[in-house]
Amino acid sequence: MKALDALPPEEDERLRPWLFTILRNLWIDEHRRGQASVLAATEAEAPAGGYWRHHDSLIAEITVRQALERLDPSHRDILELIDLAGFRYGEAAEILGIPQGTVMSRISRARAALLEAIEGGNLRVLPLRRRQAGG
Repeated sequence: MKALDALPPEEDERLRPWLFTILRNLWIDEHRRGQASVLAATEAEAPAGGYWRHHDSLIAEITVRQALERLDPSHRDILELIDLAGFRYGEAAEILGIPQGTVMSRISRARAALLEAIEGGNLRVLPLRRRQAGG
């Protein structure tokens, strides 16, 4: 309904970021309202033997999700827009209402912060350059 109530941009290429901004804001509102209920539902859906009996890709996905949750919201937002949703830097800048140069510097810092969060949670995960240098 919010998209129907708002005036869409006149340029077609701005329509996708405009709609995504509306969806992002709705998701943030819903996430804030139902954070506790989502956590309870996730725990209820866990298999009896736990997640660790599943394939390594699921463990990797859980590790990244947990690391994303530990990031500053500005870092998480930029990673989700560019690396997960596939928006271009200019589109992400428009969605977040920040300059494109800020997006470019923030994505670099966000990726480094994500790697640091993953390493902090699992000491066996090392950046590629360290593994190559060490062996």
